[in-house]
Amino acid sequence: MRFQLTLTFAAAALLSGCVAYHIPTVPPASAASRVHARQLTLGIERSQRNTSKQYPALACTSVASQEELIAVLRTRAVFKQVDFVDRLSTPPDLVLKETFMGTYHRDYDPLPLMLSLGLIPQANKTPYLLEFKLTESNGTVVSTVNTEEEDPSVIGWVALPMKLNSQWSGKKIDREVALGRFAAEIEKAAGGFADRRGR
Repeated sequence: MRFQLTLTFAAAALLSGCVAYHIPTVPPASAASRVHARQLTLGIERSQRNTSKQYPALACTSVASQEELIAVLRTRAVFKQVDFVDRLSTPPDLVLKETFMGTYHRDYDPLPLMLSLGLIPQANKTPYLLEFKLTESNGTVVSTVNTEEEDPSVIGWVALPMKLNSQWSGKKIDREVALGRFAAEIEKAAGGFADRRGR
């Protein structure tokens, strides 16, 4: 009985505190995007989805709103103007549709971690989904993006010294990072459109 209680408390401590998350980097606004897309206006359609097209059966969780995405895109200053389509006085050059920024839970086997009292670490990966469609104002599709990125994490006593490294943290990925990734994908697609149009 005492061993079971010890095991339970140790496992609880491990799962709640001894976790290290890798800190991902936010892609900067590329020089090409700044040159080619700086005169483009971007309108965002109010069509944010709560489910993933890639994994419709999974219980995905949205990590950010369209309003937050607009704020990040404005801060990165790649587009001449960014706002909801119904707020723009003239038709935008590009329209962002069907946006989804989310994540889902990926199960792992905690038994080795618990039986070893954290001495055998458990590596895990948290997936993040970025999905959207970019069109011209007339509806012509410019790009359809469905991408998934993974952020590694480590559970166990080995996570304690890992947190001292600047590349690891005790906190999960935050919204700012997720939004920065989404913005970079949008800018990449818009840059390709601008190249083709010679703008």
